[in-house]
Amino acid sequence: MAKSDVESILIQYNFTSVMADGDTNSITGTAVWKVGSTTVATETNLSQGDKSFNIRPYLTVGTNLVTLSFTDSEGSISTRRWTVTLINFNITSSFNDATTYDTDIAFRYTPNGNISKVVHFVLDGEEIDTVTTNTTAKQLTYTIAKQSHGAHLLDVYMTATINDVPVESNHIYKDIIFVDEANTTPIVATAVRSISAKQYDTTAI
Repeated sequence: MAKSDVESILIQYNFTSVMADGDTNSITGTAVWKVGSTTVATETNLSQGDKSFNIRPYLTVGTNLVTLSFTDSEGSISTRRWTVTLINFNITSSFNDATTYDTDIAFRYTPNGNISKVVHFVLDGEEIDTVTTNTTAKQLTYTIAKQSHGAHLLDVYMTATINDVPVESNHIYKDIIFVDEANTTPIVATAVRSISAKQYDTTAI
């Protein structure tokens, strides 16, 4: 499953140019990349063969028209165009897990992505529910029933299918503290999922 935080979108192409005498080795090329009407990159002195270019840094959310104009050292020109749609697909939450709860809670979250998506709610490693929504950039609420005395780790994320490819969003982790006044057992909670540190270093949790 692809992740939503894509750092590279590679456009692959093959450059082949042959002189009248059949020679190919001496011919090089120049690639000019445009997004819309703006030139975003120029590659010079390219040898022949399979090539790839990362267009991701030059795209904006929405539909992008990408144009490649390739000119070989003999002056021959070839142009190719692609339409690339970039979707802002992530989930955020302002829910405060630094306090304690003794009733059902309203978990507030905001899904982003102008597509149909499934929001997954996983509590203590078990998926308790899913919500399918087309809503984007608008806060929604999901009710989580009161749990037993202690810390309960909530994992919330989204999945969707884009161009027949399944994708998965970022994950939100909240270690929710439910308390029972009749229970005096100490509770330790942290939503930190992993820590990287060198020996003898100290790390704040």
